[in-house]
Amino acid sequence: MQSPQFTISSGVSMATTSQSNAINLEQYFGFAVQANYSGTSLDGTFSLEASCDYKQDPEGRVLNAGTWSTIPDTSVNLSSASAGTYFQNIPDANYAAARLVYTTAASDVGTFSAFGVKKGF
Repeated sequence: MQSPQFTISSGVSMATTSQSNAINLEQYFGFAVQANYSGTSLDGTFSLEASCDYKQDPEGRVLNAGTWSTIPDTSVNLSSASAGTYFQNIPDANYAAARLVYTTAASDVGTFSAFGVKKGF
């Protein structure tokens, strides 16, 4: 079963490095992320990070901020890009949580919005 699409980030400036809020993966075994971006001469990097010790309560309050590491093979460098889509499907996500990260390059001017779905039982 797939969750309804949800917004991860909306209208985020690509002039600074950013991290999305955590995507809670409790009781889910996979997820997909799509980030749509536009700008001028974008050279930054999109990636996904995961944590096994992130914890939140049922109301969404963070109980433990977690330790985060980049998920292998999810880093994509934008090379003088102006518009496009970053997409990752993680079918076997045995993590407590994940998040989208954009690491800016000095000259980046643009914005992105990102969406996700979670896959479970």
